[in-house]
Amino acid sequence: MTEVPSQGGNYDGALDTGAGYLMTETPVPGVPSLEFIGGVRFEYTDMSLNTLDTDTEGAFSQFDVLPSVNLVWTLREDMNLRLAYGRTIALPSFREFAPFQSFNFIGDFTERGNPALKRTRVDNFDLRWEWFPRAGELLSASLYYKDFTDPIERTFVAESVDQGIITYRNRESARVYGVELEARKRLGGLAPWLEHVQVGGNLTLTQSQIDRTEEVLTLIRQFRDDPDETRQLQGQSPYIANVNAGYDNPETGTAVNVFFNRFGDRLQTVSANGADIFERARSTLDINFSQRLLPGVSASISVKNVLNSDEVVSQTFKGDEFINDRRPLGRTVSVGVFYSY
Repeated sequence: MTEVPSQGGNYDGALDTGAGYLMTETPVPGVPSLEFIGGVRFEYTDMSLNTLDTDTEGAFSQFDVLPSVNLVWTLREDMNLRLAYGRTIALPSFREFAPFQSFNFIGDFTERGNPALKRTRVDNFDLRWEWFPRAGELLSASLYYKDFTDPIERTFVAESVDQGIITYRNRESARVYGVELEARKRLGGLAPWLEHVQVGGNLTLTQSQIDRTEEVLTLIRQFRDDPDETRQLQGQSPYIANVNAGYDNPETGTAVNVFFNRFGDRLQTVSANGADIFERARSTLDINFSQRLLPGVSASISVKNVLNSDEVVSQTFKGDEFINDRRPLGRTVSVGVFYSY
């Protein structure tokens, strides 16, 4: 990839990965209806990025061993209990890794990458109960815990009294835990005219914690007594809710799908003085409709962001909210005609 940064010139970036995986699946001896699924993934990553004008380079290489263990207990033919552990990694993006400054026209911030970034390692623990009442139907409840090592966060750094810059930093660790509920239901059993209707949704409630440094706590104490020693992880919402409803009639070729999503306030940018910048809670509604016109020919129309929600970014200081950016996202309408054979 190449780009012209604010100073002029170009940069080149490269990402090479190689991986292998070993897996086994076997019943647990002496324990009826309990199955073991486990394996290990070996992954090598080599990432580099350099500016062609100044010959500034960022380089990163890592070999990871990523184990996974799953125990599946079949409670009955249509019901399972799952206990799982798995290790995953998250690589920095080229933008986060880039060793130069560039101007972000959305938000009016100058951004500087950090070539010293490490990849993030995540240890994931999950306990999930799931029930399949009928084909295509699901009820499930999950508890999860994620332990982050070297998470990457978008951070605002004041370089002078009247000038600041956005950069990216590794934090030592973070913790994320919560519960997820999910349901899918066909409504044909309630009334014949609902035969082709399906509804579903999921709700995720999350608590995330990352320790504030003593330096940051000292700055916060200048305008707030007894500040929290932890805060939420950048980019993590306290809740996410999704609801969907669909109608799909293969006889008439008619399909209608409605999707609703809402997420809670999420930390967009970490500030060194504790006046963190948040992307405020937002709801979106999308609608898709398609109709078969002739054999092999169908038409569709979709409307995204029916509610015309705005993206609002703000921060709170001494109890007052200050809007950093309010960006209309607008509605998007797409119309198409398709032929398949």
